Amino acid sequence: MNPKALDRVRRALGERVAQRTTQLKDITVEMHATAPRGGLNLNAFGQPRSAPDEPPAVEFGDLLNTIDNSVKVEGLVGSVVVNRPWLEYGFDVDGRRLRPRPMGRLAIAELKREVESGS
Repeated sequence: MNPKALDRVRRALGERVAQRTTQLKDITVEMHATAPRGGLNLNAFGQPRSAPDEPPAVEFGDLLNTIDNSVKVEGLVGSVVVNRPWLEYGFDVDGRRLRPRPMGRLAIAELKREVESGS
């Protein structure tokens, strides 16, 4: 393939990577902002927190801010923070247990559905 054609292909792929990375960020922000609050515990504002196996609900906005500002695209690689590991997978330390609040896996599954449907 000639170098100019190869550059056009790389540019087009880079644009697609940036588009999909932003799409994943948007899905994650929406999922976090609209997460159900089915938990039994209350947050600092007296609102119910998310229940186990629900995406984490917004409390102080730290995770939302991180997601919103984490999009990086370098060449043909894109990345975005979609959750905190201890929320995504839960933890059990010194008798303190937090069951998973998955969002990354759910957001990636939604992105795959959108890509397959042509959105």
